[in-house]
Amino acid sequence: MTGGQLDRCRKSRSCPKIFHTNTDTEYWQALMALNTTDPESRHDLGIPKNVRIYLYAGTRHGGGDVTAQLPTVVPNPPANCQLRTNNNPFIHGQRALLMALRDWILHGTESPPSLFPTLDAGTLVPLSAIHYPYIPAVNWTLAGVTTQKFFLDRGPLFNVEDIAGVMREPPVKRGAYSVRQPQVDADGNTIAGLPNTNMLVPLATYLGWNVRKAGFSEGDSCDLTGAIIPFFRTLAERQAANDPRPSLQERYPTHADYVAKVTAAANSLVARRLLLPEDAAFLINQANAAAVP
Repeated sequence: MTGGQLDRCRKSRSCPKIFHTNTDTEYWQALMALNTTDPESRHDLGIPKNVRIYLYAGTRHGGGDVTAQLPTVVPNPPANCQLRTNNNPFIHGQRALLMALRDWILHGTESPPSLFPTLDAGTLVPLSAIHYPYIPAVNWTLAGVTTQKFFLDRGPLFNVEDIAGVMREPPVKRGAYSVRQPQVDADGNTIAGLPNTNMLVPLATYLGWNVRKAGFSEGDSCDLTGAIIPFFRTLAERQAANDPRPSLQERYPTHADYVAKVTAAANSLVARRLLLPEDAAFLINQANAAAVP
């Protein structure tokens, strides 16, 4: 990749090892995809060998509370939003990555590979390719909750590389950048990225965006909160709501079945160095205490 922030340190061979982490919110509200593709979304960019990029899949900016999880705690919508706040945490993935970064720096142990959506994998797609199965919100569109960025020409006296010089104000809008977002599965959950047990054994649809309600610029993006849409508990409840997503009882016939699935998911993440053993134990204990199904 050329023309980036690491050009100078490459010349002096002084580049640090870097982990760049994001949530779904950074894709929907900051167009994170433009960091890994060309401006027209024609191809993925090469990632430098000293850099890893991770998407904490299904999370919002800031993450959620590990002690306030479904179905024990069902978060309320923010005062200005239509959907409940996304309480899916990323702290456990973050802790594992910090240990991996330490080992990479101190011992030369290669870190886990980057995990983020790409054009080549078909996991970074235009809005028209994204289909959510069940969003209980009104008067909204995907375009309305997506940030659109434009190339701003700030004049010949402004140095873009150094962010220095004299800016032309107002700048001249030259064109729109391409918009690509992470693809979702049949539940509406992000496919690519670094998953946690909530994503591998879901109890809800976890979104990086939310929708403003009437009186608060209805239909626009509800900044930084993300959203959660819990699965209904029974087949009858979801059918009454016209929700095509399988209910908790359909997914997890018994409590033991749910705990076994969480245990397997946690162990698989530990094996990939994406979850610490002590955090896996915490999540398994949390699953044991959860009223699922």
